[in-house]
Amino acid sequence: MKMENKAKFEIEAKQYEVRLAELEGKKKRICEMREDGSYTKEEFLERKQEMDNQVAAVKISMAECKIDQFDIEAALAYATAFLRDLGRQWFDLRPETRPRFQRLLFPDGIPYTRNKPPHLCIGVGIKVLEPRNCQ
Repeated sequence: MKMENKAKFEIEAKQYEVRLAELEGKKKRICEMREDGSYTKEEFLERKQEMDNQVAAVKISMAECKIDQFDIEAALAYATAFLRDLGRQWFDLRPETRPRFQRLLFPDGIPYTRNKPPHLCIGVGIKVLEPRNCQ
């Protein structure tokens, strides 16, 4: 999923870059048309302002696209780091919240039978890192 989102944002950013290049080309042609007398000063200023507004809008959209990409990447990196260091998370919790955290990780509890390894059914968060089937 991370690669799909990253690819989506890269495609979107590339589309904004193409659109920005088109607008810059139009802006250049508007300046050339003013130089050769095709536009009056007022027409030129009006058309140039339109292009400047469109360029600004595309740049804002491109920046937002990159921010969204970084937000998703940061959230995924944090979640992965959190899940990989659950022991540390356990010790950082207040004692009254530890049972709730334990139920989140092991919804069926932690069974104990003497001289027999426990069969643990793990929670959804752990399944992301290490898929297992609970029976």
